[in-house]
Amino acid sequence: MKFLLILFIAFFYSAKSWAAPAKIENTCQINPKQCLQLVEERLNEGVEPKTSEWYRFKFLQIQALFELEQAQPLSKVLNELNSISPLPTFLQLKVYILSAKNAMFRNNVQDFERYKSKTFTLMKGLNLDTLDPYSLIEYANFHIYLKDYRTGIELLLPLEKKFRDHPNSELKKTIYTNLGNMHALQKSYKNAFPYFQLAYENAQLSLNKHYALMTHYNVARSHQMLEMHKEAEQIFLDVLSAEKTIGHPTIKNLCHYRLAIFYNEQNNQSKLKTHLKQVDPTKLSTKLLKQYQQLLSVK
Repeated sequence: MKFLLILFIAFFYSAKSWAAPAKIENTCQINPKQCLQLVEERLNEGVEPKTSEWYRFKFLQIQALFELEQAQPLSKVLNELNSISPLPTFLQLKVYILSAKNAMFRNNVQDFERYKSKTFTLMKGLNLDTLDPYSLIEYANFHIYLKDYRTGIELLLPLEKKFRDHPNSELKKTIYTNLGNMHALQKSYKNAFPYFQLAYENAQLSLNKHYALMTHYNVARSHQMLEMHKEAEQIFLDVLSAEKTIGHPTIKNLCHYRLAIFYNEQNNQSKLKTHLKQVDPTKLSTKLLKQYQQLLSVK
């Protein structure tokens, strides 16, 4: 099950909550594997079902399962939650959207359309002006999967304006990442560029070093897309250097892949081969895999 199919990775982390311990919330912002372990330990300890704490743990559980690409456990928990009515709005929206995404990756068109419809119906009954910002970002992000980038941008721009001067860097980094993604996917690279820069600046203020590394990679890609190749090269190398300490296999793989493409264009066969050897093709999307196979044939 491939979740990382979007050109620029769009990890989505949950908002801080009053209902789950801060230590677990912080872990879930940084490490989905440890997050899942901690959350399931607490659930197994007997957190009372259908309480605010239980709902929050279920939110964190399905998010971690999604990020870790654990399709079968995710389907099981989503089925459990879809049988409960009513759910708190923040969790209901998450369940519908992840159910739709999960159906998409299973090529189940009927389920995808059903949960997409449920998502839209739920949103029609809500006031976007009073909806919590993380839920609104979640809904806007869903439009990336629908390839409706214009609507996603329109949903996020008022939120960006509202929080532009706000000190909440956690919120702003997510807004800017999604705006960058959507503009890039529209091939509007000049518009994407400043959003990726702002996402990185705000991510640097965060404890989540994985997210900061991802946003730095996005900055490199935006330079590359604007044909600022030397600048992109240096940033990719900086990201790889930082990755040795932080640890982020996906970003590491993509950096080596992007550098291999760059050195191929520069006819630098030595560096091309060096970086190509570091690429794990099983972690590439179908489109990138085709380009990777072309690089392998370079003499």
